[in-house]
Amino acid sequence: MILNDLVRDRNYEILVTPFNSQGPGPSSSPVTVYVGEAVPTGEPREVQALAVSSTEVRLNWVPPLASQQNGDLLGYKIFYLATSQPIDKEEMEVVPASHTTHTLPFMDMYTEYRIQIVAFNPAGDGPRSVPVTVRTLQGIPGTPGPLR
Repeated sequence: MILNDLVRDRNYEILVTPFNSQGPGPSSSPVTVYVGEAVPTGEPREVQALAVSSTEVRLNWVPPLASQQNGDLLGYKIFYLATSQPIDKEEMEVVPASHTTHTLPFMDMYTEYRIQIVAFNPAGDGPRSVPVTVRTLQGIPGTPGPLR
């Protein structure tokens, strides 16, 4: 059985009493259970990505709803991947919970990236945000070849 709507940071004493058509039987010994923090159940919202140069992308987001954070957030994990790469090439950066903006530097020039953000607390990671895609800007052209 799953008990729903329990209040976080509380102890509950649980016991089970069997019954049938003849009436209740003896109860089990009580078990005390502490309901602590759970992983966030909400994802960061309104994620926006803007290419600010040929190698940098600026991100903005809104934290998960307070009712879905399930405790104090420790931070955010930003997952990013060039869309032309296999999933095992995905990279990650971690930022503190006080940040809702971040700049990803050292990106490849004129490359499309898929970005998702996860909120985490002491209990673990929440769900990933809806993915956003962004392409870094074109770089300055290189030196022309020899003139004739």
